[in-house]
Order: sequence, then C-alpha cells, then structure tokens
Amino acid sequence: MGPPGGHLHSAGREGPTPEVKAYASEVAEASGIAAELKQGHADGRRWGSMAVLTRTNAQLVPIQQALGASGIPFWAPSQAAVLDDPAARQALQRVRRDPGRPMQAVVADLAAEAEEARLAESETGDDASRGVLTVLVDLARSFAGQEPGSTSGRWLAWLPTALRDSSDGPGRSDTVTLCSFHRAKGLEWASVWVAGLEQGLVPIGRVATAEAEAEEQRLLYVALTRAATELRCSWARQRTFGTRPVPRDPSRWLGRIEGSGFGAPQTGGGSGARSTKDWRERLDEQRRGLRDTARTKRSALGSRLPERWPDADPELISSLRAWRLETARSSGVPAYVVLHDVTVEALAALRPRTAEELLAVPGLGPVKAGRYGPSLLTLVAERAASA
Repeated sequence: MGPPGGHLHSAGREGPTPEVKAYASEVAEASGIAAELKQGHADGRRWGSMAVLTRTNAQLVPIQQALGASGIPFWAPSQAAVLDDPAARQALQRVRRDPGRPMQAVVADLAAEAEEARLAESETGDDASRGVLTVLVDLARSFAGQEPGSTSGRWLAWLPTALRDSSDGPGRSDTVTLCSFHRAKGLEWASVWVAGLEQGLVPIGRVATAEAEAEEQRLLYVALTRAATELRCSWARQRTFGTRPVPRDPSRWLGRIEGSGFGAPQTGGGSGARSTKDWRERLDEQRRGLRDTARTKRSALGSRLPERWPDADPELISSLRAWRLETARSSGVPAYVVLHDVTVEALAALRPRTAEELLAVPGLGPVKAGRYGPSLLTLVAERAASA
C-alpha cells in the first residue's frame, strides 16, 4: 500500500513523453505547478492521481505554500513525519525551554537555525536537516499569522494536530502527493510533476564520487518513471537559499530528459552512461519488474520468516491489520508506514508479552515500539486470553 493515489507500477503502458518548462524562480515554479494541477482537476483528473516530486524535502515548501493558497488538497509525508526527525526534535526541545516566548521571536530563532544549517552545507546543498527546519519555520510563521501575539507554548500544543491534518486537506483518499524522489520508489500516478531540476540539486551539489553520482542518476530515473500518462519537468532560474537569491542553471541531465534519452545507469556504471535502450522501453521494463515483485509479495507471508519460528496466528494477524488500518487512517499515513506486512506476521508468530520482547520483532525499533507498543501488547494479550 502506498500514499493516497499512489500504487504499484503495472506493465503494458507506454511511458509518457516528458514536457520541460523553465520558470523565473521557485515561487513562480510552484505557482505554475499549482495552476496546472487545478487545470488537471478541472479536466476530470482526481487529485489523488497526481503527484509532485523533488530531490529534497526543502524544495517542497514553496510548492506546499502554493497549493495551500490555491485550495488544493495535498498529502506531504515529509511534513507528517517532521516530529520524528532528529533535527526537529532538537530545535523543538530548545523552544520548550521558554513556553512564554513570543512567536515572532520563535520564528526568528528557527529561521536563524535554518540559515546556520545552510551555511554548514555546500552553497547549493539542500539536505534533510535544513529541509525539516524550513518546514518548522513555515509552520511557526503560519501559526503566528493565525494567532497574533501568541506564545511558543501554544504553538507546541497546536503543532502535532497541524502536522497530522494540515497536509492532507479534506478527504485523505483524494489528495495530491508531494514527496521526494526517495519516497516515490515503487509508486505510480497518472500525472507527475518533477520539479527543481537544477544543477546542484539534480545531481545534489555534495556528490563527490562516481558511485554517488550514479545513485543520483538512479534517483532521478525513479522520479521520471513514476508517471503513467503525463510527465512534466521544471526548473527555476533563481532559487532562494536562506535569505539570498541565487541564480540557477538547469541540470546537465535536462537535455537528455527532453530527448527521452535518460535511463538508469548501467550496473557499476560511471556517471552519465547513456543506455542503449530507448527511454520508454526501459520504463516498461522496470514496470514489468515491479509487477513481478508485487506478485511475489502477495504470496504466502510465512515464506519470508525464519523456518523455525512458530506459526503465525491468523486471527491475531486479522486483529493487527484492522488496528493498523485504523491507526493509519487517523494519522493520515499509508498502512505500511505504521507496520510492514512482515512485521505484522512476525508479531503474530512471536506474540511478545513485554516491551523487551517487542523490540526483538523485525521492523519494530525503539521509536515505533515506544509509539505503538502498548496497543500492540494489548492486542497480543487479548488474543492470548481468548484462545
């Protein structure tokens, strides 16, 4: 299962021809994408059949703002998960020390932290730590605008609800997905916008080895192969880093995208190796592979667990899946983000009774065990009592 509107690739459809646009700035790019999304919806496309993908989460912030201003419902997993990010937790811990601090001061503090993170990177680098701080700054500014004269304590109380609800709008099942290239793996939408295709971002500026550049090329290939019927690519001639507008150049791979000559790098290949296969043929080939993988995953789950483990309790599996679905819906995330299918079956096989035993279950690290542990242990205990 994937985010709203996303689903596993299927075979048998020809890949779309990419359309490339250049915009004056990232704000203009975001506004242009929002206008095209609205037009697509007016033409009969579901919001959930469309997605916007960028290399980094920070690039999604102006797009979120443009979609929000246009009344377009969207789902942004990076925003929904921001409270789990180490950089966000550290920043919020500092905010908690003074719950009476005016929000204007909080916004200034967070903006300064985001700028310091920018300065710690390369001039055009844009990694996850700065991205999550940018999201926090945006949320702080939004709250300060909604409640003038408010304090940090009230913002902290508001934040969890805002992160759960504000990024999906009315009707989680029909929302535009905004995510990074990484999060788009294995998913497909009818229409996809791949934004921010600029040198220093695609490939990312900190790439220093042939292997790292090959991975960047694979990530872009993932993004370009998420579209079933419509693919639109764009870049901005100017982008603001911190408070400084910086002139931008198009990604050196953009010409190959326009010519439909961009493929995944060859195995062990160096940077920029051109595939001998047509782009569309490679797209269909990958779809066939994803289809076969999906079929394999639908086979008996027990084949993925150690042979000597106890048999999984089918009734406990049903209870766990029902709980997972309810939890996912209330949190606005895909079910697999809560618990993977393998983890569900491992729970039904191992039937942990304590927090320590819970941590031994594959896929349950300290964060998930702390968040979901009491509910999971209760489900296991209730099943044991009824058996």
